[in-house]
Amino acid sequence: MGSLSEKIKIVYLLIVIFFAIGVFLYLLDSWGLIRLEDHIPGLAEEAPELTVNDDHPTELEWLRLEKEQARLKEMEVKLDSEKARLDEMQKELESKRQNLQERESGLKEARQIFEDKQKEAFVRDQMISEMAERLVSMPPEDAVKIIAGWSNTDAVDVFWKMESNAAAQGKKSIVPYLLTLIPAERSAILTSLMMDAEAQRLAVSNP
Repeated sequence: MGSLSEKIKIVYLLIVIFFAIGVFLYLLDSWGLIRLEDHIPGLAEEAPELTVNDDHPTELEWLRLEKEQARLKEMEVKLDSEKARLDEMQKELESKRQNLQERESGLKEARQIFEDKQKEAFVRDQMISEMAERLVSMPPEDAVKIIAGWSNTDAVDVFWKMESNAAAQGKKSIVPYLLTLIPAERSAILTSLMMDAEAQRLAVSNP
């Protein structure tokens, strides 16, 4: 019996000692003097695992996206502005091209009119020269009949050519005689027109 009591006392004593050691270690850990989890496995708490959800961007990613959107918006504004400037330049170039085409067309038309007038003047000069030679070579009465069908302008031009040819050949002009064969009223008109034409030629040759 005595042996059993001693064993029980030893067990109680060991329990008290372990309990006191546990309390002492707990107090040291509470005071921050030691860290029990560093010496006793299983006491350290595992840090919660952070999971990143790609479907929900972080604030930093949102800021990056906002900056990228702002940069793209700025580029879009610049591109729109550049496009508007290029469109305006294209309109100006198109307007200038049309103006040049109109001017070129106007110049071509003016050149064509000038060339046509030159051709008409050349053809008329040839006709005047031919008629002047024909009138000189035919009887005066026949010449007067032909002149009766002409306009005053044509008659005056042919008479002037006949006067010029006679002067160049040193001959006497038959124009004064032809005027006497023409009815008096028209003869007076033709004489007046020839005098006016002579005055204009003198004014041009002696400015």
